[in-house]
Amino acid sequence: MNLFIANLVVLFSLFGKNTYAKSDNPENWCRWGSVKVDNFYTVGTLKSKNENKFYFYNDQDQCPDLSIQKCKNKSYLISGDKVLLANQYKDWTCARYLNFSKKKIISDTSGWILTKFISIEKTLNHPKEDSWLGKWVDGFNTLELTKGSDGQIKVNGLATWGSGVNMHTGEIVGMGKPIENKITVKDESNEDCQLKLVLIDQFLIAEDNSNCGGVNVSFSSVYIREK
Repeated sequence: MNLFIANLVVLFSLFGKNTYAKSDNPENWCRWGSVKVDNFYTVGTLKSKNENKFYFYNDQDQCPDLSIQKCKNKSYLISGDKVLLANQYKDWTCARYLNFSKKKIISDTSGWILTKFISIEKTLNHPKEDSWLGKWVDGFNTLELTKGSDGQIKVNGLATWGSGVNMHTGEIVGMGKPIENKITVKDESNEDCQLKLVLIDQFLIAEDNSNCGGVNVSFSSVYIREK
């Protein structure tokens, strides 16, 4: 895979019992549907003394499986790429790769990667206030976090789906106080709209309750902070 300037990797897997998606989907599925902030997330780095390319494997039929050629994708990561970890299947970790330059996400790739190539890093359970503040983007939506009163963080978000006359939008404005690395916010004008945030290193993970906008509009995603 060609790498762009300032690309980062986001990789999702959960060590232990798979709670990536609370459904009856097959355990070997690695498909990015909805984000769940209550899942376990941490950060790691891809490392190996003998490998310099870490290929994605798909979830078709009996995949992922090293012995089945059709399981192996052309896309790969390289040593030193940072990853965000969430759920696991056997010897594999479900990975999502976000390739971005400056303020825009350029591409989004997902698949299984062998867990043995991941070195887990320590992350802050109580990030400083400044770590939250700023404008966060996911390529479509924005979340602007500013300092509020009494230790709270103010969240001002805009989400979109579609384009032109068929564009649907959603908004949220509210405040919440960080508890460890999580914040829950209710919209000031619509209490039915609720947003949960969790901050993991340089990644902000958001999950709404599907009541924050028009049809198909959702804030649920992984965001990076504009620099």
